[in-house]
Amino acid sequence: MENGSEVSDIEYRPAPNPGEQKPSTTIMQPLRSQLSALWAFLGLDLPTVLMMLKGALPPTLGMAIYQATSVADTFQTVGYLVPIIASLCICIMPRARFVEMMLLNTASTALAYAFSLLCGYCALQARWHSLSAGENAAVNEELAAAASSGAIANLKELPYNSSAAVVCAIWLIFHMWLSTAIRARRRHLFFPSVMFCIYINIAIPYTSFFPSWGLITTFLHRVTLAFLTGYSLAFLVGLLIVPVSCRLVAFKEITGFLQLTRKTLKQQASHIHKLKSLGVLDDRTSVSGSNSALTSLSTEMFTQDVWSTSDTKKTWAQLETLHSKLGPDVCYAQREVAFGCITANDMETMCERMQELFILVTGVGNIVTMLRRLVRSEGQEAAQSRGTSREKKDGEEEKEIEDAMKILDTTFNEFVEIIDSAINHSLLLLELNEPSRKEQLNIRKQFSADTSRIEAYSGDSSPGKPQYFNALERRVASFQNRRMTSLESWKTTIPLDQTQMTFDFATQFPTLASAEDKTPPTRAQQELLALLWIENIFNIGTTSILKLAKFAEDKRRSGGMDKKTFIYPTLQVLKEWLFDCFSTDRDDQNVAGETSSIRFADSDFQRRDPEHLPPRNWYEKVGTALRHWYYFIGSDDSSLGLWAACATMTIAILAFLKNTHIFFINQRVVWASVSIAISMSPTSGFSVFGLFGRVMGSVLATVFTIINYYMINGHTGGIIALSWFFMSLDTWIIIKVPRQAVIGILGLVTHVIILGYLTQYHKLGVELASVSGQEFYPVYILAPQRLLAVTAGCSSAFFWTLFPGTVRDRSVLRKGLGTSLYILANYYSCIKAIFQLKLKDSDSDSAQLFLRSNERLTKIRRHLYIKQITIAERLNEHSSFQNWEPNLGGRFPHKTYNNISHTIQKLSGHLALLSLTIQNLMSSIDTPSESSVWHDDVVSLCKMLDMTDHSFANILCILSAALESGQSLPPNTTEPPPYQLDHALTQLDHDIFNLKHIVNSEYCAFAASQMLSAITREDLSKLVSDVRLIVGEIDFSAAVDF
Repeated sequence: MENGSEVSDIEYRPAPNPGEQKPSTTIMQPLRSQLSALWAFLGLDLPTVLMMLKGALPPTLGMAIYQATSVADTFQTVGYLVPIIASLCICIMPRARFVEMMLLNTASTALAYAFSLLCGYCALQARWHSLSAGENAAVNEELAAAASSGAIANLKELPYNSSAAVVCAIWLIFHMWLSTAIRARRRHLFFPSVMFCIYINIAIPYTSFFPSWGLITTFLHRVTLAFLTGYSLAFLVGLLIVPVSCRLVAFKEITGFLQLTRKTLKQQASHIHKLKSLGVLDDRTSVSGSNSALTSLSTEMFTQDVWSTSDTKKTWAQLETLHSKLGPDVCYAQREVAFGCITANDMETMCERMQELFILVTGVGNIVTMLRRLVRSEGQEAAQSRGTSREKKDGEEEKEIEDAMKILDTTFNEFVEIIDSAINHSLLLLELNEPSRKEQLNIRKQFSADTSRIEAYSGDSSPGKPQYFNALERRVASFQNRRMTSLESWKTTIPLDQTQMTFDFATQFPTLASAEDKTPPTRAQQELLALLWIENIFNIGTTSILKLAKFAEDKRRSGGMDKKTFIYPTLQVLKEWLFDCFSTDRDDQNVAGETSSIRFADSDFQRRDPEHLPPRNWYEKVGTALRHWYYFIGSDDSSLGLWAACATMTIAILAFLKNTHIFFINQRVVWASVSIAISMSPTSGFSVFGLFGRVMGSVLATVFTIINYYMINGHTGGIIALSWFFMSLDTWIIIKVPRQAVIGILGLVTHVIILGYLTQYHKLGVELASVSGQEFYPVYILAPQRLLAVTAGCSSAFFWTLFPGTVRDRSVLRKGLGTSLYILANYYSCIKAIFQLKLKDSDSDSAQLFLRSNERLTKIRRHLYIKQITIAERLNEHSSFQNWEPNLGGRFPHKTYNNISHTIQKLSGHLALLSLTIQNLMSSIDTPSESSVWHDDVVSLCKMLDMTDHSFANILCILSAALESGQSLPPNTTEPPPYQLDHALTQLDHDIFNLKHIVNSEYCAFAASQMLSAITREDLSKLVSDVRLIVGEIDFSAAVDF
């Protein structure tokens, strides 16, 4: 055939008629493209599909094993609980998290079993004391006769007793209040609390029906066994089927963090080159205005916003999210038992290096902001001075600017190359980028050779080679020398008079000089400030990357990566884990994606009780412990527990009334109260949003269940096999949309409730399965009935969350911003304390005391920084959920709150960069490039600056208290004034800031620290203005101005 080589994708398609043109595309190609787009949109790759199937496997196994006669005889009518509990264990979590949750689930089930026995005993005593001796004897005789004949008493035939029902109702209210309050207090206990509530909601209503202790213990034993069996199935699947360790997750996150760092820096370099190619940095302000930014660049160029960095912002958002996950995941990875090379201390060191790199990327991102501020400042200066004459010609000005920006454009690319190659070297040595077996053996062979044999590799200094680190150190030193030489040469190209050779960094910063300040800096001084800022970023970056590369080099050369060993947590790590399980100050997110109040209660920063002095004896200590319980009962968490108890009793009351208790059991209303335990939300915005999502998830699960049943015509084997696929769709929500994980969890529960009942009826038969009082319904009635029960439970939880006295997301957002400002004040004070400590160390002989204090302060500083990032993420959640709250009255100032949150994040980044800058400054002071009078003056000046007041932290604490309490600011609340160097310079050399010292590293570090202080003051001024718009200010001047 002539066209035999062209084979259609669909074989049954008829051949074209003679002369008819063959279509260029087949029918399957659009379908393939649509499926590929859907596949990419859902994010389905092999690991995701495996996790989806793994998450749906435990409930599938729970339904399958019930088909064994021995298992059915053991569980009887509570066998459906096995797949339900197995589905709620979320076996797709990493190993350490999963083991911790399973231990807590088991402990909560043991507590629920004990409390249920206590409740059953109390109910039984109430029943016996409300009946006469003859009536009790008659009931016991009937039960004994039924047991001797082998008959099983139907639950609906058991006598009702109001006293037992009241006692059980009181116990149910107490348990729901306590479990929900603890869950709100410690949100990582979400699933243990849910397990406890499910057990209690099943056990207590049934306990009120049983007239004998034997029936109570037998029923509770079966329920407990069903729970533990579900735990066992999930535990085995989680550890044996596609196991995922927390160490693997942490290594993946570290690798992804380093790769995103490389990507972000390359995007920044490309963006700076783009600005230079567009002429934004070269052809700026001239005196006459002929070459100003307003005229040389077209209006269309500014309308396109050449400063926009959308790609960089997207990458930065990914990097920020990954950084917030890194700390908690590394903590879990340190608790695992593993067989590997990287120990828990190594992971902690790597996490510290990651934090420094994150601060570096923050500083690099501020370079474009600095350039934009410089351009705008000069544009405004040109607009004010247009029409005036200057001595300097336009061509000379353009030449100066071109020389300055050429330094940036060329050296920034080299800086990015240094960072990129060093990160690649670290990934290779630590084997984080999953090298092939041949590459691993080659690296181990090269680094295991002795010093004489290493010379054979001296010709190759590429990343991953033994000689790379020495070459990297030489390259960094050469880079820094060229930077200083470039600054010196640039300084000689601009003719500055003597008054311009020295200036005050604190006041002469672009856009900060006012009429009261000194003479504003000239354009050349502004360019110098920008170059010094960039130089400081380069110094921080090279120092941080050398630390990371040296860590990888030492780890490899010490032989730590050559042989794997057993790694197990130390006793101290286990103690910290045990304390962390019940702590209220955890940084990790719960799997259910539930929001919570934002707290700051760490052991290092306990706030004093303004109403009580510290306890002095055992009696006062006992009273302090009791007072904590008293405060807990009156807290917002306790209020949420009370609303959860009310929501539960709105439905569960049917189980304790004589006219409705049969209906409660017959129609399986118990699952409406169970869904309340899963759906109860701490805030109103999340509750409104969750109501729609949970109902829609339950509707989809019901539809999937009906499809699942009728596709195989109700055959039990087909139902179980096909349910694995449909339940994996619910697991996709938990994996890909963790903030709405409750939707997937309710979908799983709805699916298992319907099919679990049906398969149980198929195995036991209708007569035996109905002994529990639940009548048999076909799937087309049972599925809508279960959907109605779940919807009723979600609606009850929604009502009792929203209306009685709810915690609003807007109030949590406001108080959370106040907490964030308080942490920021602590962070600033910690940086200042480290600065003071290092200054004292230069005159102190107690080295050990210094090391211990410095280590503790550094640990606190890192903890505060991680806490600040975690709170910022929670604030974003509350900011998004507050849109779902009903708006009564005036509009919510959403823009102002977003501005405050954004400013706090900027202040956090600037203060973190300031801490690294101070470290570089102190390192430069300790190892001066030259010993001179100038160096001694810099040391003296730093000590004088250390004597400044704490006005910055004071303002932050005032703003924090105003936001948390909602009270107005004090009169005339402003940002702290800049530190006036004149007073210090009167005792020192007035020529200390002369540009002739620009080649010294101390000059650059001190200048950068002063610029950062000026930037933080500017941001603090914006913060004060925004907070004043929200809470107001005490001002009665309007009453006298008449």
